[in-house]
Amino acid sequence: MARVVLAMSGGVDSSASALLLKQQGFEVVGLFMRSGTSAESSCSTDLQHVLPLAETKAHKQGCCSASDAADARRVSDVLDIPFHAVDFEEGFGRIQDYFADEYLAGRT
Repeated sequence: MARVVLAMSGGVDSSASALLLKQQGFEVVGLFMRSGTSAESSCSTDLQHVLPLAETKAHKQGCCSASDAADARRVSDVLDIPFHAVDFEEGFGRIQDYFADEYLAGRT
């Protein structure tokens, strides 16, 4: 069956999607995308910008936090699917800055 790369937030929707896809015979790969900016570097990556995340004690809520990544990792472990985290913080920050500049200039 086909491989599916599934964006996983650590929440119910992506977790249920991973389960249902696996039950239907798909080869599921979980992907956590860190795109937010924060004062603490809650989701580190290696030099290739991809690595499995370890258990963490951070309790930050919202998208892209270390606890969200840990939740997605736990679901992936339970479902026995590969899991990777990718750090898009720098690139996403440039997109946010560009949007804000264009918005303030009235070009949205």
